This record gives sequence, C-alpha cells and structure tokens, in this order.
Amino acid sequence: YINFTYSVSRIPTNQFIKNDIIGSSGLDECCLPHIKIQMLTQERKWIKNHNYKYSEIANVVAHELHHLTQDFSLVDYNFGETIVDYFLNPIEIEAFHIGFRAESCLSSKSIEDCIRYYLNFYLNDNRITDKEYEKILVNWLNPEIKLLKGVINNES
Repeated sequence: YINFTYSVSRIPTNQFIKNDIIGSSGLDECCLPHIKIQMLTQERKWIKNHNYKYSEIANVVAHELHHLTQDFSLVDYNFGETIVDYFLNPIEIEAFHIGFRAESCLSSKSIEDCIRYYLNFYLNDNRITDKEYEKILVNWLNPEIKLLKGVINNES
C-alpha cells in the first residue's frame, strides 16, 4: 500500500519558468509510504489546457518510488544544497536514473535523450554550467546503484 496524492500549484507569471512536475516521498502521518506529486503551471491558466506527458509523470513517480527503497543511512544527505550538489548526491543519482529509465521506456526515447532534455532547461536558464551539465549527465547515465535497503555495502 502506498498513499499517493497530487496537487496543482499555480505560479505567478513573473516567477513562472515552465510547466513542471515535482515529487516527494517518505512516510505519512500513519507511517505508511507516501508519494506526493505537485504539478506546476502558470497562474490564470486552466490545467486542462496543459499537456503533461505520461512518460514524464512516470519518471517522477518511479524516482520517488526508488527513494522509498533506499537506505538513507548510507549517505550524508544534506538539504539546502546547491542544485548541482543535489543532482550529484548518490541518493539522487540513483533515483534520477531510475526515473529517466521509466520515461525512456514509455516515450521510446533513449535515457540519454530524456536526461539531456531535462538538463537543457537548467543549462539554458544558466542554473548549471556546461561542465556541470556533462558531469551530471555522466553520473545519471552510469549510476552505482547500491543504496537499496538490505544491500550490504562492504567498501572501505
């Protein structure tokens, strides 16, 4: 059983960048697994006029489902990091890879094409540099998935 909720948030025009989907996961108030999806759209726009791709929604859901399987005690996870630190956190590298793998499967695009499409928004808005873009891309394409609960990490 997973508690799944979603909401639509309308962003003021002067702060709006693009239609986006944000997810979070963890335990709810009853200690049950919970995934929360938030769809961002511009204020005064009707949500039915926007086309959120099913494959991109599946990406976010798969990403958050993966977080529910991870052992956070194996990694120092700091909130309030830069966007690049967030993207390169081992916990996020795994989850982004899993999400883009789901999107790739449903969209018939390569994982790399899905990742590049996503990262291009950050590059074009100058939130990441070309060098950071390439580093994130390489890490997301080649994750070391070892933070699953029950997996013993014997590395020194």
